[in-house]
Amino acid sequence: MSNPLIDPEPTYLAPVELPADVAKLYAAREAAYDRFVDFEAEHMDVLDPMWQAHYAAIDRRNAAAAIRAGKDPFAGETELSKAEKRRARALGARDALGQDLRAADNALYQAWAAVVPDLIPGAGAALREAAEAYRKADNAARAARDVFRDAATVRTFLTLFKAGKQRAYGNGFVPRASVGSRGQEEINEVLTKLEAAGISDPYCERGDTDYAPGKSAQVISNGQSSYIRYS
Repeated sequence: MSNPLIDPEPTYLAPVELPADVAKLYAAREAAYDRFVDFEAEHMDVLDPMWQAHYAAIDRRNAAAAIRAGKDPFAGETELSKAEKRRARALGARDALGQDLRAADNALYQAWAAVVPDLIPGAGAALREAAEAYRKADNAARAARDVFRDAATVRTFLTLFKAGKQRAYGNGFVPRASVGSRGQEEINEVLTKLEAAGISDPYCERGDTDYAPGKSAQVISNGQSSYIRYS
């Protein structure tokens, strides 16, 4: 079944504030489209390419039921005949709705094409504003990431110092997420590494100790990552 929006190609507008006349034509095109698809959905039983097989099967079932009930299987009009009468009208109505849709879309295209040149300067200004906002947000995110990484390093160092395994800050185990991780993903990875290192309460909210008192701590490294083992 052909879709009237395929030929010609429908007019897709950019997400910008539309002039009043274009907005009106856009609403008209959308209304025409809704009428078309609603009609198709309502009458799909006779518009479907398999409509004849569908109704022929119904008539066969009805005839079989009539025989079992001792009735005339040929009495009354068949469902296929009824559907055939509806189909001709449905096709005509759909053709008209498709033509209305094409006309509405063409009017929208003409009006949209006329105003696009006037919209370009505003789009350029919006791009400049978006770039500046993005730059500021990225700078803020990078600064926040550095603060988070420093805080995680301090938290780990204090645990190692308490365990007697690191005297100077900055030259011991540093919890880091995988390259490319950012935001919540990076936070989760770092917290997981802290957990693996024996820091089960990284935010110090439950009063947990980072390691069992009286047990020794050893920093283990396999060349790629490090963790703290208690024994």
